Amino acid sequence: MLGKLMKYEFKATSRIFLPFFGALLVMSGITRLFWSLFQTEELDEMITQLVMIPKILSVTLYIMVIVAIFVVTYIVMIQRFYKNLLGDQGYLMFTLPVEPWMNIVNKLLVSLIWILASMVVMMLSGLILAVGTELWNEMVAEFPRIFREIVDLFEREFHMSIVWLVVEWVAAVIIGIIHGILQIYAAIAIGHLCGRYKILASVGAYLGISIVVQTIGGIFSVVVMIPFINAANSPQMLSSYWNLSMLSGIAISLLTAAGCYIATHIILTRKLNLE
Repeated sequence: MLGKLMKYEFKATSRIFLPFFGALLVMSGITRLFWSLFQTEELDEMITQLVMIPKILSVTLYIMVIVAIFVVTYIVMIQRFYKNLLGDQGYLMFTLPVEPWMNIVNKLLVSLIWILASMVVMMLSGLILAVGTELWNEMVAEFPRIFREIVDLFEREFHMSIVWLVVEWVAAVIIGIIHGILQIYAAIAIGHLCGRYKILASVGAYLGISIVVQTIGGIFSVVVMIPFINAANSPQMLSSYWNLSMLSGIAISLLTAAGCYIATHIILTRKLNLE
């Protein structure tokens, strides 16, 4: 049943995201074309000023599309959760033979996938802008040497595997996104418990959760840092501090995400009021 819910959710949201993804790739292609065709060093001053207009305009539109994707991602994430589960469509959703946890996980996974897809599309657009340029060619030529030096540096000086660093970073990013989504869901669900001021209460709940999480994270960071005060003099200590900091950050995000999920699930199961 979860698969069917996700299929329906993807169908509903793809109509919004795919046009934006296409627009970003098109704008990156147009921007690259303008900057490739009009080489200002080959033109006189008057023409240079004229050709700068489409260049600047294309870059501006490209940045605007990127910003729009960020904004639309969060708007759609909030709107789909609130409207489908706590709004008018909530009556229909909760008459289906679906457990509340499936509704939460459905929204969570689809939002996560769209956010990751947005990141991939943005990286592709960056490649469209960069591939073939002089700077890109120099980077490609030097990359194997630089990469080997970085790997050797981390393994020799810090006794850290570059593969493990990448795994930690990827895990931290994905878990951080999940935590962020569930925090928004929990804030919306908590705000829905209030009568008239649901939106204001949701914003307050989100800020409250953020303050609590940041406070706990700050305290934990200080506690973790105490044994490593003199770490600057020891690469091995720096390595241990880095790993402990990353793992503790991931653990805090997981615990917070679990707490937000539990709060959302309890509200949707026991405290739901669609009036």
